[in-house]
Amino acid sequence: MTNRKDLLDMPVMAIDEGAEAGRITGLVIDPISVHAVALIVSTNERFNAPKAVPFPLVQGLGEDAVMIENKSAMAEFSSLPELTTIGKTDSELCGLTVIARTGKIIGYVEDFAVDDETGRIESFLVRLKGQSLSVDIDTKNVITIGSNALIVIADTVDALDS
Repeated sequence: MTNRKDLLDMPVMAIDEGAEAGRITGLVIDPISVHAVALIVSTNERFNAPKAVPFPLVQGLGEDAVMIENKSAMAEFSSLPELTTIGKTDSELCGLTVIARTGKIIGYVEDFAVDDETGRIESFLVRLKGQSLSVDIDTKNVITIGSNALIVIADTVDALDS
């Protein structure tokens, strides 16, 4: 598993050229399946818009680089309209208020961990309301990832209180 924060600014390497194709500037998340569906990559070419690498085209996600077969794995966002339709960016996810089903605010999303092979978000790092303490909340406790809040089951609050 890799934290989103650790992915940012990581080089994307094209295997066929052995060259850096760009750097990760974000992720596109499907809030329904709770998966990273694409990486947002800023290319080395000046004045070019960021490109998307669909997660299934990622050949390897290591501690030092993300590997793709070749630069053709990177696509213009305009050629992948489904990404903008279903996806949220990681920056939209980080900062979301975390609220229990009971209506109690738990805190806000600071970061999240992504499974290196599947792209599934495994847990959210949540800064507790009014505290400097952060806790991991497993995605199995998440009911909804909405536009204004991440809603979790009531038992999540009970587990944090004990």
